[in-house]
Amino acid sequence: MKFRPQRGSLEESMLGVVTLDSTLKALAGHLNADVGDIKVNFYMYDSRIDWYTYIVTVDGDAVGFTDGDIKRGRRIACDPRNAPQIAWMMG
Repeated sequence: MKFRPQRGSLEESMLGVVTLDSTLKALAGHLNADVGDIKVNFYMYDSRIDWYTYIVTVDGDAVGFTDGDIKRGRRIACDPRNAPQIAWMMG
């Protein structure tokens, strides 16, 4: 997946494009943010760069865009005696 940061213009933004694994974990690592604070939602098709663009927000603030959706984790119910939180399998 390609990620471009929010900048003043598309040209400026495209100078910052990086390629990441299509996971929240990879995106969180790049943005130095907690996975739970990140949201990725479809935004629009951008014919200028031929991207199905997804907006990336951290704590509600737009920080950039991706050229595709992320791989969503699959929730697994955990026995509360063994794991008090919900486990996520990324991939």
